[in-house]
Amino acid sequence: MDDRKAFLREAGEQGVQPLVAVRKIKRDGLFEAGKEFNVAIDLKAVFGLSPHQLHDVVGWLKGVVSDEVIENSLRVEGD
Repeated sequence: MDDRKAFLREAGEQGVQPLVAVRKIKRDGLFEAGKEFNVAIDLKAVFGLSPHQLHDVVGWLKGVVSDEVIENSLRVEGD
């Protein structure tokens, strides 16, 4: 989705945290069901997420990973 990629580019430039970005993507429906992995790859390109974080993002978007898990996974040092 071009809207998602544009949002992520802008978010990366503005220093938005990955957790904030992924929540906005989910809230605003900037992904298609069944294509959650594409979101994770886009997030990796902008934020450099680890494979474990990518797995957590996909699971959270699918609804099988809790808010607590995604928060812990994407927490930025100092938060």
